[in-house]
Amino acid sequence: MFQALNGCPDKDADGLADKDDACPEVAGPADNKGCPVKKKRNIDELMKMKLVCATGKPDITEQSKLVVKEIAQVLKEEPTWTITIEGHTDNVGDANANLMLSKKRSESVRNLLIVYGIDASRIKAGYFGETQPIADNATPEGRNKNRRIDFKFVMD
Repeated sequence: MFQALNGCPDKDADGLADKDDACPEVAGPADNKGCPVKKKRNIDELMKMKLVCATGKPDITEQSKLVVKEIAQVLKEEPTWTITIEGHTDNVGDANANLMLSKKRSESVRNLLIVYGIDASRIKAGYFGETQPIADNATPEGRNKNRRIDFKFVMD
């Protein structure tokens, strides 16, 4: 279905004739040549968010899953970008077990991004166990901060 604009078709009904519309199938403002305006995301704020994991488990929290969904959306909008995911643990338990737990954590996020439609070739996953704490492991609060998954966008 389309509307006519001075005798010219306007399929997306955005007020620009298809012949003058850079995106004639989807509506967008005239000052953007008829193409939709990409929602600007604050990438710096998104990168500061830490994905949190439960003690001794590879799964991320429900709140963190929302962050992963937002990350997936950014990657969909920026098809040349890739992401690096880094799993970490606190120092409770065996160091080798913690290393494997951090691996499972980063793989958990990687798999979730794939479920959200991101090609596996765009995702790198690393794991560090308890070797890179960001807080004091002597306190419950510090250990909670160290059970995390960090991520970095690589912008080509």
